Amino acid sequence: LIHQVLSVDKDCTQVEGAIAFVDISGFSALANALANQGAKGAMLMSKYINDYLTCLIEVVYAADGDIVAFAGDAFLALWEYHPAKDTQRAPLLRATQCVLKLQEKFSK
Repeated sequence: LIHQVLSVDKDCTQVEGAIAFVDISGFSALANALANQGAKGAMLMSKYINDYLTCLIEVVYAADGDIVAFAGDAFLALWEYHPAKDTQRAPLLRATQCVLKLQEKFSK
């Protein structure tokens, strides 16, 4: 369905699997607060976002996921279906377990 709705580039590879959109809650408020601090705020924002995204991405990689796109403080993660070693639901289980772990670890 997605393949039909979106204009897909012919050079793209179609894969099956599970995806998760991961977004940092409260990022806009933090960005606005730090923007008032000028250059120092920009440096702090860069450090915060890089450190936080690095921690999130490490959890995704540990769950056999890949990062396929970034958008500001968010990213799209993919758990690809490998017919030779997976059941069809395996990518969904890996994605779900990963997202629950992200929520548990970073919702504080």
